[in-house]
Parts: sequence; structure tokens; C-alpha cells
Amino acid sequence: MSRLKEILIIVGWLLLLTALLPLGCSSQSSESTTTSTSTSTTTTSTLSSTTTSTTITTTTTLSPGAIIRLYYTYSPSGSKGNDRAYGCAYSTNGVNFTVESYSLLAADYLTDPDVFKESAGHWVMLYSKATSPSTPSTLFKAICTSPIGSFETDINFIGDLGNICSTLNVNGHFYTYTASSEGINVCSYEAGAPRLSYIRTITEQGFVDPSVIQISANRFILYAKTFSGNTCTAESSDGVNNWTSPLTLFTSAEVPGAVYINNTIYLYYTDFSQSPSPIVVRTSADNGASYSSPLNITGLPESACDPDPVVYE
Repeated sequence: MSRLKEILIIVGWLLLLTALLPLGCSSQSSESTTTSTSTSTTTTSTLSSTTTSTTITTTTTLSPGAIIRLYYTYSPSGSKGNDRAYGCAYSTNGVNFTVESYSLLAADYLTDPDVFKESAGHWVMLYSKATSPSTPSTLFKAICTSPIGSFETDINFIGDLGNICSTLNVNGHFYTYTASSEGINVCSYEAGAPRLSYIRTITEQGFVDPSVIQISANRFILYAKTFSGNTCTAESSDGVNNWTSPLTLFTSAEVPGAVYINNTIYLYYTDFSQSPSPIVVRTSADNGASYSSPLNITGLPESACDPDPVVYE
């Protein structure tokens, strides 16, 4: 009887262990599932990182000897009000700037300076100015013997082909891109001429604030703002004809201004996803295929906007 009792006890323990085994497998399966999920998540994160690593960085540095000069609009009274002035600053890394001048030109309702070197000792500023907050701005021209001096308005210039412009020197010929009610125009700028010469309209209506750079002999990139407040981009083989349809690049990104230095694009714009809205910079080392994350630039007045970057001279 005692022997039978021992056998029954052993059988009971075996039945209990058999019942517990699935729980152990389930626990093992759970760990395996958790590990698999974790691995999958990590892989996804890694893939995401791999996918975006070329588009998201946190630092930017100019090549040795390269300097960017940034022109901008700001309000001397400290707010983005009616009193406006143009200032300029320089940077050796594209992010941290040192102000060179606080008053290249001052007046109410100024926007969007476009500064370029016409010839040795002769700098030109095409700028937009309105008479009130509700009236369209008109294009004006000012000149100076220095890129950081006081610019004087040329009273003989007639700005009747749009406003808010960007001028590009292509092998000694200046193309000025203006915003109009028809879209973005490409015009010819001639030294001493009383007005721009219209060539053609390169976008549909709804695009303003153009900025054009040349990254190779047959590749030009246009950046522009849409009425909805986004920055879009288009390309052309000669800067005049055969532009691609603009595509949205960044949202809440207004008044783009770009410069190309040492195989890198530096794209500046006012970031309206932040409040107050700072000027930020993104860079692209692969000719616009991808861009870094935005970095707030430093050293400018808090009210600075309308960035116009140029190669320092």
C-alpha cells in the first residue's frame, strides 16, 4: 500500500510538471516575442536613422576660409513693426553671426533686400518697399561703394517688373528673379539701365520670395515661398528656361535665401513654426538631394527676418 502511495505521488508530480510546461514555453515565447519586437523596433529605428542620417544633422561648419555675409530686415524699435532697416552680419560657420552694420538703409515698410556686387567698388541693393501694410511693395534700387556701407537710392530706377527679388551673376550676366501677380519672373539686370528687362515668367501664380543659386554649369535651383507659407523648390538647366514644377520642401518656412559655397548649399529662411520666428539654416552637401535639420542662427537682432545670404567679399 505504501508502495502504491509512492507511485501515486510520483504520478501526481509528473502530471503537475506537465501542466506547468506550457506556461514555461509561453514565458519563453513571450520573451522571444519581446526580443523580436525590440529587435524589430531597433531595426526600424536603425533604418529610419539610416534613411534620415543624410538629411538630419545638428551641426554645420563652413570650409576653412569660407565666410557668409547675411543681409536681413529688422525693426530698430525691437519688434517686427513698420519701422524697418537693413543690417548685415558675417559668419565663418553659417550659424553664428557677427553684425557688421545695423543701418545700410532705413525706412518704413521695407522688406527683402537683394544685395550683389555689380563690379569692383560698386554694390547694388534691390529692395522692396510699401507705403502701408495693406499696399503692395515696389522695387527700388540703391547703390554703395562698400557691401557694408550706407546705400543711397537711385531715383532714376523704375521698379515696374515685380518685387521681392533675387539676383544671380551667371558668367558676368545678371539675372534678377522677381515676384509678381503672375508668378516668378526672370529678368535681365544691366548696369546703368533704368529698369529691369523682362525675359519670361517661370512659375504659376502663388509663388513669391525667390532665391536662385547655380550649383553647376547646367543646374540651377530655385527656392520660393508659397502663399500658404511653405518653401518650395524647382530646377532648370540654364536658369531661364525649362523649369521643373515647384515641389514643397519645408512647411512653415518663409522667405528662403540660399547660397552655394564649396559644394554645400546653405538655405536660410524664417521659421514660423517657432515663436518668435527666428531665421534658421539648413545645409545640403549633396546638391539638394537632402538637407540637415534646421539650426537657429545667432548674433542677429531678435526681429531679424528676410535673409539674403551672399559669399563674403
